[in-house]
Amino acid sequence: MGTGTKVLAVTAGVAGVVGAATMVSGHTVAAATGTVSYRAGATTVWASPAFKQAKRYLTFNQSVNVLGSKTVNGSVWYQIGSNEWVPSVYLKVGQAATSTPTPAKPTPAKPAPSQPVQQAPTTSGQIKLQVSYQGGAVTVWKTTAFSGTTGQYLTHGQTVTAVSKTVVNGATWYRLSSGGYVPAQYLKAAGQTTAPSQPAKPAPSQPAKPAPSQPNNNEVAQAPGVANPTAVAAVINLARQQIGKPYAWGGKGPTSFDCSGLMSYVFQNAVGKAIGGWTVPQESSGVRVSISALKPGDLVFWGNAGNTYHVALYVGGGQMIDAPRPGYNVQLTAISPYWAPSFGVRVL
Repeated sequence: MGTGTKVLAVTAGVAGVVGAATMVSGHTVAAATGTVSYRAGATTVWASPAFKQAKRYLTFNQSVNVLGSKTVNGSVWYQIGSNEWVPSVYLKVGQAATSTPTPAKPTPAKPAPSQPVQQAPTTSGQIKLQVSYQGGAVTVWKTTAFSGTTGQYLTHGQTVTAVSKTVVNGATWYRLSSGGYVPAQYLKAAGQTTAPSQPAKPAPSQPAKPAPSQPNNNEVAQAPGVANPTAVAAVINLARQQIGKPYAWGGKGPTSFDCSGLMSYVFQNAVGKAIGGWTVPQESSGVRVSISALKPGDLVFWGNAGNTYHVALYVGGGQMIDAPRPGYNVQLTAISPYWAPSFGVRVL
């Protein structure tokens, strides 16, 4: 966590807790229907009430059968199937999910304008595709600008049909027959036997330099070199395992984190890489990259170099994992254009 004033406003988090010593009590409940109330992203179904093994994902307003419940360290979990558990804060039992107000986002005087979108002609025709990304759920977006999710999430190996393909700022997107868009690097042709476990390098033909809301010296050219895909996958996978754990000021894990503590923990424990314990030394843990050149596994910083106040892990597809602020939990969320990061650092 940086030393400056930390006013962090991010998309909605959810409650959860993991204690140093596990205290468990269990009881059954009458058969009931639960409805997913979390709307900021996919809700993970865990193999046990311990955030240790993800089994599948649920989406906002999806209905499930609640078979029982268990209290772990004061946090209630619902059992929705054989070895399938969801924290109670993600479900509304016995009623449909309502539209819950999300925490207010900062309102800048004027959002920074983006570079004009350069779009190539769209090709059409049905294309059978399969999800190749193995790091978690793949978000289906409403537009080709990572603005707004459709509520659909795809999982590794799932087959989908695309009705068109378009290139925007050098990045290829598929429009699905079910609606929404997915970046091509998360998909492969159905039946293709060889595909990387991590998304392919986007390689835009002309990286667009985002216009910062205020002048700064943080933007730099794309860093040379190719990231180690195995190490990147290990870091991202370990970060995903921390989703739902509570924020704690100065927390370094494994049960709670602040933003820089989370980054230090996942790099040290996934690949044995020491990057420093707070944001400013973490700025020097790799090669500086511009936001337009981010790749999965890069650190993302907010604030001017030497005085940053927040850091997150970029996981691809316009998404990041971070420990946002007190009262919230480690989360997977989209990078918001209204609270845009300042620069990235490629560690691996």
